[in-house]
Amino acid sequence: MFLFRPYDKATIWEHHHLIGITRKLKSKIFLWECMALTPAFVSILQRQWTKDDYSTITNTYPDHEDIQGPAGIDIPQVMTHFIPKKGILVTSEEEMTPILTHASMKKSTDIHYSGWLESGLLTPDVLDRFPYEEHPANVALVLKLCQLLEIDPDFAVREMADRVVPDIGALKVYPTAPIASRQLEFINGMSANERFAALGNWRRMGFAEHNHEAQPGIMLSTIVNNRADRIPRSRTFASILVNDFNADRHFLIGSNLFGLLGFIYTEWDQFLKNKSLFDDSAMSADVALNQFRGMAHQLRILTSQHAVVKRIMAMMEGLQLTPSEEKIRQLSDRPEDLAAFIASQTTESDIDTILVFVREWNEEQRAFETFSQTIKTAFLHPIDDRLKTQLDSQFKSLLTQWFKKKFIVIDNFHVTGNQIIQTICLHTPPGLHNKIMGLQNIKGPGLDFVYRWQAWEACWESGQKLLDKNDPERFDKGLYELTTFKDYGILCETYLLDILSKTQGTIIAQTEQYQAGLSLIKTNLENILAAVKETLQSNVTKTRVISKIAAIIESILDAGDAVKRRKKANRIYDDLIHERISHDQAAMELKKLNQRQKGGWLNV
Repeated sequence: MFLFRPYDKATIWEHHHLIGITRKLKSKIFLWECMALTPAFVSILQRQWTKDDYSTITNTYPDHEDIQGPAGIDIPQVMTHFIPKKGILVTSEEEMTPILTHASMKKSTDIHYSGWLESGLLTPDVLDRFPYEEHPANVALVLKLCQLLEIDPDFAVREMADRVVPDIGALKVYPTAPIASRQLEFINGMSANERFAALGNWRRMGFAEHNHEAQPGIMLSTIVNNRADRIPRSRTFASILVNDFNADRHFLIGSNLFGLLGFIYTEWDQFLKNKSLFDDSAMSADVALNQFRGMAHQLRILTSQHAVVKRIMAMMEGLQLTPSEEKIRQLSDRPEDLAAFIASQTTESDIDTILVFVREWNEEQRAFETFSQTIKTAFLHPIDDRLKTQLDSQFKSLLTQWFKKKFIVIDNFHVTGNQIIQTICLHTPPGLHNKIMGLQNIKGPGLDFVYRWQAWEACWESGQKLLDKNDPERFDKGLYELTTFKDYGILCETYLLDILSKTQGTIIAQTEQYQAGLSLIKTNLENILAAVKETLQSNVTKTRVISKIAAIIESILDAGDAVKRRKKANRIYDDLIHERISHDQAAMELKKLNQRQKGGWLNV
């Protein structure tokens, strides 16, 4: 059920509203997540408005410490308010189970546990059935609940995997999207709002082990969706970005971005305090060079001309060019000559962008070589305290320069998902594969960014059905889905045009009906993308002064527009209840309302 939340704020009143909708939809089961944090609101939801037969608590990891903390033991104590009276509780919590057990006994509630043994019994092939990276403990928890409901576990796993609608913030790897000669892959880890889960996602997705010189065709990025009302969370992720996540780019979106950037720089300064080129127990040029090389590798700097050549070769391969490695080696440190060579080999229009990236890689590599030589020269003479301080200062200054260049601040709270994707493309070298991990929050600008990837996945899946030449029923289904699809974004263009080109001449498509359908898909795609691209261009040219004026006028008019949005949302829900609109169409219309209430709807 897609929710319309005024100004993206969840309140306990939406629970009352949804119970009413549930009754009108004649549903027999109401499955809900208690979003309340303060005990008073939890009591209203759990004790007065609903009295649950079954409740689940996954874990009591630290989160919302500003309300439920600050100590680690405070979190499970607050969460005991979620335990129903005279009901059944199922939990996969391990460390804090005594607190939950004691509270359950006081409330005459039976408690059942799902631990490491149940999680371990779930084999990789079972977990691979799920359309996203589900944690084994979560599946085991639901299977424990199924056991209590006398549901066959094999049946339950199959139905969950085949029918689950993933939470919008669930850890999920979306299909790789070809766009503007790049390959973008989004891993949604935005539901991991605390350190333990975020680090777990980073490791599970293979980001921690990635070697940028051994796999030069892949770059790593993060998209950090910050919230001004989650200061402790911002500090936590600032620490993670500095100490734990080694990426090529960090894209910052959301609110209070310069506050987040301040936290990041503070963490970086603290990080550098413990870094030095010198080890008093074994002071030598080798020790200093190893320390410098290790930090450069951690910051994903190309430390040799050979590594630069491999990166350029990977870029060429992504652009479907096959120059000899010897030719690239000759041109690698001459970006202008390299650009001229590429221009002679392809119609690729991004030559200027290629030039920018090749220059950047060469500058970083030369800076590494220059400072390495400075270290070697310094150790030709006795090292005194003054020279140590000077070298350490240069060392930290160079690291800071490399570190700060990684951060791309998208300082526009009303930025759309398509605009964010466009910005990521601009900072991704043509021909490379950019793996992007979403972090911190799902609300605000991050919401539309995820919607763009959900729409892309739907487009991708339908396109794959068109490629199935031996299954007319599957082909029909894909054609129908794409002819009715209206949520195209810039991620879809290259892929879908390629699919239509491949499908047009196939034997199965040689009927008047199918050819008309394929033409309709292409027309819809072109019309929708024309409007999207016009929006992208108009937002780029708008000046800061005009934006401020528009924001002031919009804030005055928004109260009336908010009333209209609420009424329209109610009409959509009413149409859904009376079956005048499909779930998919209702979701699309409500997404538009959600996007409008974020602001930026007044075009000046």
